[in-house]
Amino acid sequence: MWENALQGKLDDIDIRIVNMVLQNGRITDKDIADQLHVSKTAIRMRRIHLQKLEYIRFMGLLVLQNVNLPYADAIVKTRANAPDDEMEKLIKYLENEENTYEVTEYLGEKGLLIRLFDRNLLELKRRFKKICLDNPIIESYEIMPVVRSPKAWGVKLDHK
Repeated sequence: MWENALQGKLDDIDIRIVNMVLQNGRITDKDIADQLHVSKTAIRMRRIHLQKLEYIRFMGLLVLQNVNLPYADAIVKTRANAPDDEMEKLIKYLENEENTYEVTEYLGEKGLLIRLFDRNLLELKRRFKKICLDNPIIESYEIMPVVRSPKAWGVKLDHK
């Protein structure tokens, strides 16, 4: 699935390990070794190395649409003259906000993508307003409620 993008960054075996882990996060080193015809020890060493480099991470992930939790993306434009320390303070706040799903910083106009979720759309709207209206470095924002995510993290998701 990721072969073309990862060529030159990882070798073929590591790419195949990444693909197998993405398809099944519970796959064992032995199962990978059996399928790739490599020793279990070699696979374990490669997997641990990929984890130490933080190329792969094993974690639980709540699929919001599958539990019917509303979530939305906001494209946020910050003031051009916003001090870097204020931007870092905003990002740190968002990282610590329990309903923040993702924060991505973009080049250019110091833009951010903020993904939040909540128990209903009204609470979600209030959460976004609190973040965006209470922060003086935010110049403008556009909120886009998500209808569904047919594919995320390289995996096709259930459509309940």
